[in-house]
Amino acid sequence: MAKRKNGYYAVVLNEESANRLRALAVHEIVHCHHLTLVSKLRVGDNDDVYWSHRLGEVLELRVVGIAMDDKGQAVYIPEAPSAKKFPHVTVSCAEGVPPVYSNELLERAMTGSAIEPLDMKLLGTICLVRHGGGKSGSK
Repeated sequence: MAKRKNGYYAVVLNEESANRLRALAVHEIVHCHHLTLVSKLRVGDNDDVYWSHRLGEVLELRVVGIAMDDKGQAVYIPEAPSAKKFPHVTVSCAEGVPPVYSNELLERAMTGSAIEPLDMKLLGTICLVRHGGGKSGSK
């Protein structure tokens, strides 16, 4: 079995895009960092090979809505090339709430029509974000 890769592929937002999202933050802990493309990678698997060849590529992401509750806040980006059911960028979370909560938030918001329309374009670069910090954005 192939070795587990230390990290995940993501579109890491440029500073201007991250700042535009930060201006919307409603919770104490502000994230506005990335959109996950694929996680739980194995070295050399199809996802690893595909995304490794696209490292450093700049993508435009089109936000169509925003969801929030007392625990978290995320923007919804349905056309992003993500393996996630509801592609998104976590904007902010309440103290003690991990950013992964955005997956649950969007799942509930989509089934309950609780996404407010928001039309925004963001730019970011495809990177391998390493667990524990650091990123690689070049081939």
